[in-house]
Amino acid sequence: MRRKVLLVFILLCVMYMSNLHGIREMRARQIDAPKVKELFLSNPEDGGLVIYSTIPNLRFDSNMNSIVKLDEMPIDGKYKLYLKTMRNQIIIIKSVGYAECHIHIANLQPQEGRYYALEDTSEDEGIGNSVPVIFNVKPTDAIIRVGEKAFKSGEVQSLAPGRHQVKISKEGFQAIQDVIEVSETNIMFNYELKEIEIVLVTINSTPDGADIYIDNVNKGKTERALFLYPGSYNLRVQKDSYLAVDEAIEVKEKGTNSFTYRLNKNSGNLNLTLNPTNAKVFLNNEPVSSSNRIELSPGFYKIEVKADNYESFTETIEIKLGETISRSINLTPKYGDLMLLANPNSASIEISQNNQIIKTITGSQIVKMQEGNYEIAAKASGYKPYNGKFTIKDQQKTELNIELQKEPEIPTHMVQVKGGTFQMGSNEWDFAKPIHQVTLSSFYISKYEVTQKEWQAVMGNNPAKFIGENRPVEKVSWYDAVKYCNKLSEKEKLTPVYTINGNNVTCNWSANGYRLPTEAEWEFAAKGGTKSKGYAYSGSNNIADVAWYDKNSGKQTHEVGKKGANELGLYDMTGNVWEWCWDWHDNSYYGKSPKNDPKGASSATNRILRGSAWDFYEELCRVAIRFSYAPDYSSSLLGFRVVRRVP
Repeated sequence: MRRKVLLVFILLCVMYMSNLHGIREMRARQIDAPKVKELFLSNPEDGGLVIYSTIPNLRFDSNMNSIVKLDEMPIDGKYKLYLKTMRNQIIIIKSVGYAECHIHIANLQPQEGRYYALEDTSEDEGIGNSVPVIFNVKPTDAIIRVGEKAFKSGEVQSLAPGRHQVKISKEGFQAIQDVIEVSETNIMFNYELKEIEIVLVTINSTPDGADIYIDNVNKGKTERALFLYPGSYNLRVQKDSYLAVDEAIEVKEKGTNSFTYRLNKNSGNLNLTLNPTNAKVFLNNEPVSSSNRIELSPGFYKIEVKADNYESFTETIEIKLGETISRSINLTPKYGDLMLLANPNSASIEISQNNQIIKTITGSQIVKMQEGNYEIAAKASGYKPYNGKFTIKDQQKTELNIELQKEPEIPTHMVQVKGGTFQMGSNEWDFAKPIHQVTLSSFYISKYEVTQKEWQAVMGNNPAKFIGENRPVEKVSWYDAVKYCNKLSEKEKLTPVYTINGNNVTCNWSANGYRLPTEAEWEFAAKGGTKSKGYAYSGSNNIADVAWYDKNSGKQTHEVGKKGANELGLYDMTGNVWEWCWDWHDNSYYGKSPKNDPKGASSATNRILRGSAWDFYEELCRVAIRFSYAPDYSSSLLGFRVVRRVP
């Protein structure tokens, strides 16, 4: 035993003597930060150290591999270390001919910088101002700290003479803190740690689900129970969008070890008021769904606001913890010019966008307009309306030439029925079922039933029973009516509609001459077309106002136009005489009728009659009533009126 102690003593003395012959000491002294602080931008989560020293060839290491990057500027004597923000890390500084120097970093925050002067203490205190010491600790893998220096059990290291704070620890053992007196004769220190029992610890947070770190080791999420040995620990509780909690906790051998934390939001707010309101917002190139109360973690953000046909807006802002930033952003529209020529120059013009009228002008103009797509409508009395589209581009001129086409003159004895959609039929009678939707193109229809005077002028005879030049012609068959249409067309130098070969009659619907109305055209016109008020009779709910029927006719026809007109200015659509239509009569046709411009069944026995007559009671005069006869039949009850297509 004596021999072993003597051997250790000789070894220490040898090391001490070698220290006297050249091992120098370094000391790191923390200094105030300069006015212009260093930035550690390698990563927003990093912090760092700036070390100033004249000692050459410095090398750096860490007990936790926490050095991210080193900027070395030895000419200026400055070293810049980028560090991970880990607790209780030790930065180890080495140089040839010098003992290691340790800097203990208990808690470094993101973007925090600390500043040190590294000095050669040998110059001040003289070489040999330290003595070799050795710590013998059980268990041998315990952590030994003397101030900022780390020691291992059984290894020789140097310490300056004097008093030193010693801390020895190991998980599962009671830590020891002691003050030692180092001198040339007091260089060996012996300790033995006492084992302790593990205890239950609970860690809770509001909100829960936060990550738990014990001495930088992840232990799961709150709410959490775990086993720890009694002693001191560095605890971190962190959750995205919340401020982390860092503190040292003391786990007791006895009693309850429960730790509860309320986490605070790590955010500020951004409120944006936008014009236009449909503008899109991007933060750091990522889209956001709402511009109201955007919750953000503290930091710098690039705001971009974009909208079609507007100049984009960009700004960089800083969000601070607990603060709200409000911005009102009005985007600048992009403009171009519309070079509009309108003929006639009196045309009234409406410019719309997304079905909303935004500008009304008259005639040719140069109009400054925001970039985008537009609809334009122009109209003038005696001209067909124009509808079109155009596009305005930023700082460009768009030319648009509108030439309105003159409306064809409406024949004086006719009325234009503008196309539209209506409900045809009635559920009151089986022969008028079902009610079905029909859409018709525009057409002209005569104001009055064809009179005896008009018939005489074209056909050279008068078949009527009730004579009177302004009374409706009657006692004419369907065949007589289509022949009249062709002869009237020829007389007015129009293209005849019908091709007549005996009893076979075909219709050229594109010809501009006269023809009989289809049943759908007749009912649409009788109901008032697009101006319909839904009357039971054509023009009124009181039949006597608009019709000659059995109670007021005196058993005969009357001059046309003596009763009231309907909504379109048409007379005698109810009563006086039944009116021939083009369609064959098929009771099932309404159930299979085309929706657009129906023209009746392809064949049948009878042709349709509509409108009722002077000898029928009012129930059979309602506007939806249908009637039919063979096309060669004639009677003093039967007449007709004519139509033409609108060019």
